Amino acid sequence: MPTPAEEAADAASAAAAFLAALADVGVPTHLVAKVRAAADGARGAVFFEAPLAAVKSLVNVLGMSGERPAEQRYRPFVAKSRLLTRADVVNAVGVGLPDEHYGVVHRLCDGANGGGGGGDDDGADGADDAGATYAVIVSVALSCGTNVVRGASYAATRDEDAAAGFASVVATVDPIVIDPAAPSTWAMTPKSTPESPTKDEPWMWCLARGQKRADALPPFAYKELKPHPIMTPRNALHLRDVPAGVKKARSRSHWSPYDPVGVVNAVP
Repeated sequence: MPTPAEEAADAASAAAAFLAALADVGVPTHLVAKVRAAADGARGAVFFEAPLAAVKSLVNVLGMSGERPAEQRYRPFVAKSRLLTRADVVNAVGVGLPDEHYGVVHRLCDGANGGGGGGDDDGADGADDAGATYAVIVSVALSCGTNVVRGASYAATRDEDAAAGFASVVATVDPIVIDPAAPSTWAMTPKSTPESPTKDEPWMWCLARGQKRADALPPFAYKELKPHPIMTPRNALHLRDVPAGVKKARSRSHWSPYDPVGVVNAVP
């Protein structure tokens, strides 16, 4: 079992490998453009969050699926990603972090808005060249409950012979590792609620002292719905006899308001 420090170091390496794997010519069109379209054309960094084991698996999957069409490769990422703007930074990484850590996320969000490093295409029309300049932020969830966050900026260059598509993508992984960061508010939001249950995590009614479940509200039956007793009869494991030297209070049935009490500093 790795220590929290070892797991965090492993997560930082896995995040860097994941970000490097996204330096692919299919990402601007089939991931970045679609995430931006889902956010009504807003600009910002693509935010992706997953547990450490999942990030490692995705790195291997991306490495082995290079011959598959780009649309198929990145379709699952589109469903799990969202656009991150400056207004959502606290929701993504938490509060109380050093200014340096917030600065990393701010730079990546601003750099994805068409500013700087777009290659030969990036000029007067750099901001309008969809996907030519983009950024990705990955938040890796650890077993201890915190996250490790890293980001990278990308500059894509179009192929002169192709009317659409990119010829190359250069990635610059930010050396600063945000550790520890908080899980995003989106990851902590329950996917299934009593008001809006999902098929994978249905909400059911508890019956027979917790031994049965029902999909629908059952008819009221006291015998089925009464709570289970939490205390067993007197035994050595639950109720122990009070030692003889300890003064015992009288039971409530013998209590009287006229019983003598100790002197207190009170005004009658």
